[in-house]
Amino acid sequence: MFKAVVLISLVLACAVALEGVDFSRFQGAPAQSVFNCFKQNGKSFLVMQIWSGGYGINPNFVANYEKAKAAGIKYIDAYAFVCNACAGNTPANICSKIKSTLPSGFSGMVWLDLEQCTGCWTGTSATRMAFAQSVASQCHADGLKLGIYSGMGSWAGVFGSAGYDGGSLKNYPVWYSHYDGVTSFSDWASVKFGGFSKPAIKQYKGSTAFCGTTVDFSAY
Repeated sequence: MFKAVVLISLVLACAVALEGVDFSRFQGAPAQSVFNCFKQNGKSFLVMQIWSGGYGINPNFVANYEKAKAAGIKYIDAYAFVCNACAGNTPANICSKIKSTLPSGFSGMVWLDLEQCTGCWTGTSATRMAFAQSVASQCHADGLKLGIYSGMGSWAGVFGSAGYDGGSLKNYPVWYSHYDGVTSFSDWASVKFGGFSKPAIKQYKGSTAFCGTTVDFSAY
């Protein structure tokens, strides 16, 4: 009986997902009450954009990080939208500016956001992959804890097909987008891309009004 109870408890524990939100530089500097609301509504983690293509560093990242900490959000990550046709997007510039912007005590992940936008990417699939791998390699060398963010459609938009192999990028955790509203990874087999074997985080719902701002929802 005791063994059965323990087994059931473990199964239930594995089924419970931690939920969180993410938002971009375009949400600006939300009030402290917004971050408090995230916490009060059970959001255990937050991912905020730190680098945005040709716009560069998000000037509100540090202030938003401090508000999230003050709200009691335990896990805080950053993400960086990178693109090889965007001004200032050399691996050295991206990684050095991210590293110098991250506040003292930051211990989270930096997710490289690989998705298409108008005029953001140039060259062949191989050229684009070489750029993404160079950014990852440089940021890793600079001591950042890296992951990759994309989705089946986004990956295909950048590299030509969902099956285009990620090469050395597959050494990093992957955070994928699939807006089916489900907080499990049960869909991964049907939406996987790049040769990644298994996901770390799922973005399951996009662009939703929540707590007085607009966020995406993720879980792991």
